[in-house]
Amino acid sequence: MVLLEAGAAALPIVATRVGGNQEVVGEGETGYLAPPRDPAALAAAMQRLMSLSGAERRSMGARGREHVRMHYGLQRVAEQWEALYRELLARKGMQLSPQLSQEQSATR
Repeated sequence: MVLLEAGAAALPIVATRVGGNQEVVGEGETGYLAPPRDPAALAAAMQRLMSLSGAERRSMGARGREHVRMHYGLQRVAEQWEALYRELLARKGMQLSPQLSQEQSATR
């Protein structure tokens, strides 16, 4: 969660390449990733980020914020949950009622 919070705050990120970090940090676009258990590589990534101009770091942070908004914002998460429910209902031979689907479309 901390990487998503950093991205939402428009901060460029330096992290290790573990778990889902690669889904949040675009190498060279929104930050830098270092191999796990490699303190020297992590330090080098931090130095690389700090060697960028303030404008370059702000730009990287802005791209990170947009990435978080597009992939992890409330609208996107709601769409993913809705798709999951539709898939599960379809497996049972059911579907959302047309009235509910129309109400959802009207609120978008």
